Amino acid sequence: MVMKANSLNALRAFAFVGMILTAGPLARGQPVDENGTQPDVVAEFDIFDDGDFLLVPLIISGKTYPFILDTGASWVVFDDSLRAFLGEPQSRAAARTPSSPIHMELFHAPHATVGPIPLRGHDDTQTVLVGCLDLGGMRVSCGHEIYGVLGMPFLRRHVIQVDFEHRKLLFLDAVGADPGIPISLEFQKGGLPKIHAKLAGEIKTTLLVDTGMSATAGTLTLPMDLIHKLEQKGFIREVRKATVADASGTHKARSFRLTSLNLANFMHTDCLLHEDSGGLAGKLGLGYLVRYTVTFDFPNKVMYVKPNQQFSKPACDYCAAASDFGISVTRKNDQIVMSAIWPGTAAARLGLRRSDVLLAVDRTDVRAARLITVYKLFHDAAGHRVALTVKRGNRTMRLAE
Repeated sequence: MVMKANSLNALRAFAFVGMILTAGPLARGQPVDENGTQPDVVAEFDIFDDGDFLLVPLIISGKTYPFILDTGASWVVFDDSLRAFLGEPQSRAAARTPSSPIHMELFHAPHATVGPIPLRGHDDTQTVLVGCLDLGGMRVSCGHEIYGVLGMPFLRRHVIQVDFEHRKLLFLDAVGADPGIPISLEFQKGGLPKIHAKLAGEIKTTLLVDTGMSATAGTLTLPMDLIHKLEQKGFIREVRKATVADASGTHKARSFRLTSLNLANFMHTDCLLHEDSGGLAGKLGLGYLVRYTVTFDFPNKVMYVKPNQQFSKPACDYCAAASDFGISVTRKNDQIVMSAIWPGTAAARLGLRRSDVLLAVDRTDVRAARLITVYKLFHDAAGHRVALTVKRGNRTMRLAE
């Protein structure tokens, strides 16, 4: 059982890959409707259109808690603050990160709903085990007040459409007409969905479809052995090194540009790629999927992709410009906070310090901004002088290169 980490900025410090121990039978999705009839929408949620995390509401005891919808997680995991809803622990599970093992307790899933959909199956009676961990670090690093991870034990029963162009995530009773190009899904150990792809036009591989990997982590990640193979053939070029944090510490990782990625009938060139030193398989994240309307028909083991208006947009390394400037940021106590200042960079020369609160990038107020928006501002300002407004204690300062 593997616990994975985000390849850039610890957004996956608590991703959950493992085996669901007891689950009821899967609901069967309906095949594509060839007559053009629109499927019924079981639930509808607003999402971001830029590859930020997919957040859905879990309702328990009349209160709503944001959960990350994560096809790369084979546990449903509750934050430790919700432990009172879980009853007595049933067992424990071991997981590993690139650096060291982590353990979590398992509980019977409580009565809860995702919007109107019961967490424990359509009749709310299935026996399912869920994990429980302290997700406080994940809230800080991902910049959202999340209280859980909604993994494949729940998702695999459903047909789910992610429509970035219209900023909607839909649970459907069937796949509608013209959903796009079908791609077969295979489920690896732990029930995680994989697809076949081709790298640089000739290297065949399988990739985990991972909606828990946000666009700040890039287009895809690959394990070290595949990185070495691509390097030997000259199919990738290194563009930078980064400090990667996970649940057990920090380590170095590299970013690359891959000549091309083929998926079904589609090809993208100059793809952003990060190495995953602890991974056993490649992962395709939201940085790639954002180019499509994606429909997951999990019961029938098919994923449909249909290009949207972002299809030809080049992959963006959102974190690169901020890293080159010399900072990493998190959201803490509802503020954007400097979490790291790299020596020898513009940020260090300006005298920025860890724990400085970022108020504005140039003239753009970022106090209520998402982290991905802050990184975009640095990306858009790359090559130009940047002025930052920061708060340190009771002092507000404007610092410019």
